[in-house]
Amino acid sequence: MKKMTPMILVILMLTSFLSAVDVYELQEESNNEETSARAGADPEMVYITSPRETTTVDGETTNELLAGDDVNFKAWIRNGGDADLTNMQYQVNIYIDQNGQRGPIATGANGDLSWENNKAICANNCQTATLAAGDFLNGGESTLMNTDGTDMEWTPSTGKYIIVITLTSQVLGDPGNDEMSISVTVRDYFDLDVSVTWLDATGNPIPGSVEGVNPVDFQITASLSGSSALNVRTTSVAVTVTGGTYTGPNLVILGEQFNVATNDDGLGNVTTSDRFVIGDNGQTPPGLASGVSDVYTVTPPSDGEYIVSVALESYVLYDGQSCATELSVCERTVAESDNEDEYMSNNYDTIGGSATTFHDIALSNFFLAPVMESDEDEGDENEQSNQQDSYGGLGGEITQSLSPGIYNLVAEAFHASSSTTPIYEWNMVFTITLDGVSTTIEAVDCPELNYNYMYLGVSTDKTDAEPIGTACVSHEFGQGDYIIDATVVLNGSLNEETSVVDTKTSDMSLSNNGYDFDVNFINYAPQILSLKSSSDSGIADQDTMTFIAEAFDIEGDEMTYVWTDRDGNNIDCEESICEVDLRSTMVPTYRVVVTVADTTGASTFTSIDVGVSNKLMESSSGLANDVQVVYDLTYKGSGLTVDFADMETSAMTVSQCAGEYTPFASVSMTPSTTFDSSAVESQSLTVHFPDTAGVLYVWLELNGIVTEIASGQADEVSAGIVGYTYEFPSSADMLAQGAVLHLINEECQLPDPPSSTVSFTVTELAGAELSIAYTATGQLTGETVRITVCAAQADCETPEVVYDRVETDNPSVTYKGTHGVEYHVSTQMCNEFACAAATTIAKTADGEVAGITATDVTIANSGETWAVTWKESSVDADIAGWYVCWNKGEFSATQMELMIDSSCKMVEQAASDSTGMIQTTIDQYTTVETTQVHFAVVPYDVVGNVAYGASTDSILYDRQVDNTDTGDGTITTDDEASSGVPTWTWGVIGAVVVVAFIVGAFILSRGDGDDDDDKEWDY
Repeated sequence: MKKMTPMILVILMLTSFLSAVDVYELQEESNNEETSARAGADPEMVYITSPRETTTVDGETTNELLAGDDVNFKAWIRNGGDADLTNMQYQVNIYIDQNGQRGPIATGANGDLSWENNKAICANNCQTATLAAGDFLNGGESTLMNTDGTDMEWTPSTGKYIIVITLTSQVLGDPGNDEMSISVTVRDYFDLDVSVTWLDATGNPIPGSVEGVNPVDFQITASLSGSSALNVRTTSVAVTVTGGTYTGPNLVILGEQFNVATNDDGLGNVTTSDRFVIGDNGQTPPGLASGVSDVYTVTPPSDGEYIVSVALESYVLYDGQSCATELSVCERTVAESDNEDEYMSNNYDTIGGSATTFHDIALSNFFLAPVMESDEDEGDENEQSNQQDSYGGLGGEITQSLSPGIYNLVAEAFHASSSTTPIYEWNMVFTITLDGVSTTIEAVDCPELNYNYMYLGVSTDKTDAEPIGTACVSHEFGQGDYIIDATVVLNGSLNEETSVVDTKTSDMSLSNNGYDFDVNFINYAPQILSLKSSSDSGIADQDTMTFIAEAFDIEGDEMTYVWTDRDGNNIDCEESICEVDLRSTMVPTYRVVVTVADTTGASTFTSIDVGVSNKLMESSSGLANDVQVVYDLTYKGSGLTVDFADMETSAMTVSQCAGEYTPFASVSMTPSTTFDSSAVESQSLTVHFPDTAGVLYVWLELNGIVTEIASGQADEVSAGIVGYTYEFPSSADMLAQGAVLHLINEECQLPDPPSSTVSFTVTELAGAELSIAYTATGQLTGETVRITVCAAQADCETPEVVYDRVETDNPSVTYKGTHGVEYHVSTQMCNEFACAAATTIAKTADGEVAGITATDVTIANSGETWAVTWKESSVDADIAGWYVCWNKGEFSATQMELMIDSSCKMVEQAASDSTGMIQTTIDQYTTVETTQVHFAVVPYDVVGNVAYGASTDSILYDRQVDNTDTGDGTITTDDEASSGVPTWTWGVIGAVVVVAFIVGAFILSRGDGDDDDDKEWDY
C-alpha cells in the first residue's frame, strides 16, 4: 500500500489538471463581435479634448505635455440613444504605451493612474440627474470629475502613455461607443528666469522704477524651474547700463559655489570641481542653490533717465550629451540662443530710473480665454469668457495647440512710475498676425471682467484712478500659426488742474510694455455621431429610403453635407437628411457615403449599406379548369420570369396517404433561373380554383418528393372562386425548375400505424429519478419508440417530456422528477403518420429518505477497531440501511457527500441485534499521532437516497508506536509512517506539472491565424 501512494498522488494531480481544463478552451476563440441597433438610452463617448493627442507630422511634434504640469481631462459625452439616460459612470485610466499598445496601468505618487466617477448620472445625489436623448453632458465639453465632485487631475512624469476614458451604465446601449483612447507624450523640461530689481536703503526690492540723483543699488536673480532635480552651472548674465554711471562687471556669474561632479565615465571614475550652481547643489543631503548676484550700484545723471538691462548669455549643463562615450556624463556649455530652456521670453529684464520722475507703465499680465456660446441664436449676451480655461500668462508661453474659435484677449497694465503722483491716460493695442498679415485692435476696458476704463495712478479728490487697468477684446481665430501681441501705450499725463492730458509725457521704458505668444490653432474635424437609414432594406421601384446623418463640430463651425454613392456619384441632397428612391440598379446592396465638412475645409465621412430587392409577381393565364397560379417573390436579383403550363393528370401515390389519387389539376412551374435562400427575402404561392372543384389539398412535387403545402377550408376570392396561399419558410431556396402543383379533391386516407411492439419497465432511482428501459420488437427504419411522461394523470395535454427513440438509440432513458410526485410513463410505436396504442406505468419519484435518525450513538475502542452502536429513532420500511462515516476533522453534510465512497461504511438494516441496537466496527488508523476522530451515522433508503448529515460524535485516537505489518514481511517504523511519500515521488509530481503547462500552452496557441475565426479544434 505504501508504494502505491506516490502513484495515486500522480494520478490525482493529472486528473485535477484535466478536470480544470474547460471544454471551451479546446476550441479556437473568435473575437468577431456582432452588434445590432439598440433602442433606448445610449451613453456615448464622442471626443477627448484635453489633453490633446500628441502627434508628429513631418518630424514636428505637437501637444507634448510637460512633466510636473498638472493636467485635467476634458471630453464630449452625450446620450446617443432615443430615451432619457438616467444612469452613467465613467473612468479614466492611463496605461504605459508599449509600441502603440496598452501596457500595464501607469503609476504615480499616489498609486495607479486611475480615476472614477460613480455619480456622473443617477437619480439620487448625483452630479446630473438625467441626460435627455441627443444631449451632451454639461451642455458640451465636460471637465471630468471624481465621484466627490473634485476635478480629476494628473501630474504627469516623463514617458509615453495611452489615456483611456470609459463609460459604464446599467443601460444597455451600443458597447462600441463606450470607450475612447488617445496617446500622449510627456517630456522633461527646465526653464531659467532672469530678473533685475532696484533695492532700497535697507536692501529690500523696489517695484517699478526709481527717481533721484543719488546712487541706487540693484540686484540680479536667476531662478531655475523644471520637472526634475537638475542644476545649471556658470550661469552668465550680461549687464548693460545706459544713461547712468556704472563701474560693476558687464558679465555676472550667478549661483552658489559647490564641489560637484564634472565628468563621470560610467565606469566608476568621477571627476569633481568647484562650480557656481543654481538648482540641485549635488550634495548629501541634497539642497537647492540660489542664483542671486552681489549688489551693484548705478549713479544717476544729474538730469535725465537711466536704464539697467540684463540678459542671459550662457550656462553649463551636466548631462550625457556631447560626451566621450555613451556611458559618460559631462559638462557642456549652452548659449541662450540655443533655445534649450523652455521659455525664452523670461531670459531678459529691464528696470529704469530718472533724475526726476521716471514715467513708466508696464504690462503685468496677458492671456487668452475661450468664449463659450450657449446659443448662437440668442445673441451676444450669452457669450462669456471661460477664465478657468485661460492660456498663456506673462513670462510663459502657449505650448499646446488650441481649437479655432472666439477667444478673449485679456491684458493688464500697471502704474510703474518712480512716483505715484503722475496720472496716466493709456490704452492697450492688440496685434494679431497670420501669414505676415497683421490686424490691430485697440481697447481700454474689459466688460467681460466688469472693468470700466480708468486712468492709471492713485485716485485723488479730483480724479478717479487705479494702479492697475484691464483691457480685452474678442477675436475669432481660424486654423493657422498666429503671433498675438499685447502692448500697453502711455498717451500722456493728466493735468488735474486743467483736465488736459499732456501728450509730451512719454513712456521712458518700452521694454516692459509688450508681450506676445506664438499660438498654433489646429481645427478639429467634424464628428459624425451616427448615420441611420429609415429601414435596413427596401424594394426597388417601390420604396424611398431616408438617410439621417447626425454630426457636430467641437468649435461650433457651420457644417456642410455632401452625399454620394459607392462610385462617387453625387446624390441630390445638401442637408443632414437625404431621401433616395430605390431602383433596380441598386440591387442587391446600395451604399450611401456622407462627407461632413466645416468652414475650414476639415472633413470626415462615413457610409451605410442598405439591402435592395426586386419584387416579382408572376401570374398564370389560360390554365384549364379556371385554375390560376401566382408566384410572389422578393429577391436580390433581376430578370427572372416564370412559365406556367397545364400537365396531364394521372393517378399518383404519396407516402403520407394510403392508396392512389388523381389530381383535379396539375400545373408545372418553370422559372428562367433560380436563387438560393441567401438571395430570397420572401416567396409565396397562391392558387385559385372554382369552389365546385372540391379541392381539399394542394401538393407540391419537386424532384419526386411530394409535400402538402395547403389543406382544409379554402379562402373565398370572388364569386365562385376560392384558393389557398402558401408562404415558404424563410430558409427555403427559390422555387426550383420542374416543380409541379397538384390540386387534390379526394380525402387522404392515413396509413396504418406500426405493427411492431414495445415493452418497458420503470424503476425508481435515488434523487427522484425514474429509469425507463424498453424493448422494441420488429422496429423498422423510420419508426420511433415514443415515451411520454405525464404528472398526476395519464394522457395529459402537456407532458413533462416526450422522447422519440429511433432503432439505433440506447433503449433506456432517465427522467429526473420531483420527490413525491406520481408520474405516468407511456410508450407506443409510431411512424411518420400514426402511432399504435400506448401502454402506461405509474411510478412515484423518490428523492428523500424518510425522517429517521440514529440515536444513542456510542463509539468505543475495541482492539484495532472502533465499535460503533446506535438505534434508529423509529421503524420505517423505507430504510434499507445505514452509513457510518469518519474523519480526523469535523465535516458537514456536503463534505460527507464527497466522503461517501472513501471514508464511509455501509451497514444493512438486518445488522441490528435483539435489543434493537445496530452495531458495526471500523478499522482504526495505523499512523502515529494523537487526534480527535469525528463520526456521523445516517440512513439510506431502498432506492439509494442518503440523508447526508454533519459529524455528531467523536473519539480520541492516540497511537504512540506504529507496528503495522506491511504485508511483505516487514514492520513499518515511526519515521516511515510519518513520511508517507518517498523522495522520488516529488520528482514524478514535478514532471507532471511541467507536462501540464506544456499541454496548456499548446492548447492556447492553437488557431492563432487570422483566417481561422470559425474553426473549432478537435483534440
